[in-house]
Amino acid sequence: MLALSWSAFGCQQNVARHVIPLKNHDPPAAVAASADNGAKPQSDVVAAPPVAAAITLAGYQATSEQPPTLSSEAELPDDSASKTPNELPEPDAASTKRVPPAVEQLGVNKPRSPEQIDPGKIGQLRPSVLLSIQDSRAAALQGNLDLRIAQVLPRITAQGIREQNWRFEPFLTGTFSRDEVNLPSALAPSGSRQFSNLASVSDVVRPTLNFPSPTGGTFTILDTYNRSAIDFLPTIFDQSFGFGMQQELLRGGGFTVNLAPIRVARLENAAADANARLASIVVLAAVEQAYWLLYGARQQTDIFQRQLELAEEQLRMAQRLADAKVVARIETLRAESGVALRRGAVIVAQTDVRLRERDLKQVMQRFDMPVESFTEIVPLTSPRPTPVNFDRAGLESFAFANRMELRENAYRLDINAIAIEVARNGVLPQVQFNFFSRLLGTGTTSGSSAAQLRSNDYNEWFAGLSASVPLAANQSAIARVRQTELAQSRVRILRRQLEVAIGKEVNDAVDRLEQNWRRILAARQAVDAARRAFQAERRLFELGQRAGDLVLDAASRLRDAELQELFAVVDYMIARAQLAVATGSMIGYGGVEWVANDAPASVPLELIPPGRPQP
Repeated sequence: MLALSWSAFGCQQNVARHVIPLKNHDPPAAVAASADNGAKPQSDVVAAPPVAAAITLAGYQATSEQPPTLSSEAELPDDSASKTPNELPEPDAASTKRVPPAVEQLGVNKPRSPEQIDPGKIGQLRPSVLLSIQDSRAAALQGNLDLRIAQVLPRITAQGIREQNWRFEPFLTGTFSRDEVNLPSALAPSGSRQFSNLASVSDVVRPTLNFPSPTGGTFTILDTYNRSAIDFLPTIFDQSFGFGMQQELLRGGGFTVNLAPIRVARLENAAADANARLASIVVLAAVEQAYWLLYGARQQTDIFQRQLELAEEQLRMAQRLADAKVVARIETLRAESGVALRRGAVIVAQTDVRLRERDLKQVMQRFDMPVESFTEIVPLTSPRPTPVNFDRAGLESFAFANRMELRENAYRLDINAIAIEVARNGVLPQVQFNFFSRLLGTGTTSGSSAAQLRSNDYNEWFAGLSASVPLAANQSAIARVRQTELAQSRVRILRRQLEVAIGKEVNDAVDRLEQNWRRILAARQAVDAARRAFQAERRLFELGQRAGDLVLDAASRLRDAELQELFAVVDYMIARAQLAVATGSMIGYGGVEWVANDAPASVPLELIPPGRPQP
């Protein structure tokens, strides 16, 4: 039985631990590496620190190389970055020394200006929620409807186990009958009205206790009480107490065949548990992707916003230099064109943020944050890419041992093996052994018949065999055997196909992770070079030695370099989650612990009415 225990979640509270009991599936203690920690909020925001999550990936070995400092950590922007274009100071060499990079931590603890939210709708603010990656996982594990649907199946199959465990339940049957007969009597004298009819009454009570046997038979205890009253004769009381049995000797006999439904029900429950765990993995992977894509969209908006501010500053500079006759008046037109283009890019980026927010809301399905809400989600957790060396062979072995698809396939192989045993038993002839014995007692009173019954003077018994042999060697049963054997072969082929696919997924995930780490290093160098080139071009423009479009081109190259760094970091975080999925360790990576527990699910799975998810 799959049970889920959740910690409370909210706008300013993180989840300490998620416990999901699962039968016989303890998480392997192979190798652990640290996962993400949430960004520490400032003092004016009440938010609990996020919890470290464990990722169990075999073969992970952290390199001794210290991770390079993110370009965002080298220098923070000054206070002028948050001012409106009209409040920006006059540019000088000091103020143009550095432009914040793409992967800089968002200023989530400071309210964003209306211009940053939507340049076309100044002053329109949306309610915001600070959300860490742990909060997102907890919300999805509690509210995601796909996961709740998957949680119902283990409970259904658990009831199937209960049903099969009671298939040998004893049962009591009983019959009561009364038979009255009123017929003309052949002994009655002709014309005599006194003896014109012969009447008889018979009352029968027959309780029976039946005990189905796991060997394929039935044991019966039978008690009969019969009272017969006939005209002209004394009342007769008949009693009997007996024991009987029926036992299949070939077809349908033995523990293997008769206990097969119980074994199959337990395997079905284990497969349902594996399927529910797989559903949890899918949901956690979807949360990781949606969260980091939202993070990337917000960072991309900040990059475009900075580009807009640089273009506006370039416009002011061009106007000032044109007034001073240092540059031609056409430079102001070029700067105005650059401002308009960048304003449109900001609008598109902000729309992309709202789309990514809806993607995350759809995965979490929080009752207080439905998909159609306008709540702004501010990611608290920042990416922390680090270099890692991998043992590919060890990762593949780990994945083969822990992927839920292979585990569910193994249960299907066991179920089909049982079906083959049952089908082969069905080919045998049907031979049944029958035995019955009872004590008899008869008397004119109930007491005298009971005394005769206890004396054991009168009894009867019966023993015999009955057989049924198909004349054509039971071809239908042979066909069923062949069907089950072919089904087993098909499942084996599917297992091999899964192993090939899993091996490819693991190696692909490792390649993507290593590639994205190299992309991050290359993008940092590109950002550094593009920033220096932009500063040089702008300085030359101030001296009247460069055209303004060259400055805007340099700013565009800086934007492209920052976007490349941002995309590399986001892809790295998503690739890390994909590697956890490929190796079957997403549960540990997401900070969720699975515990073997037969207790019922702690989260009620009542039917949810149409509409928004309920708390």
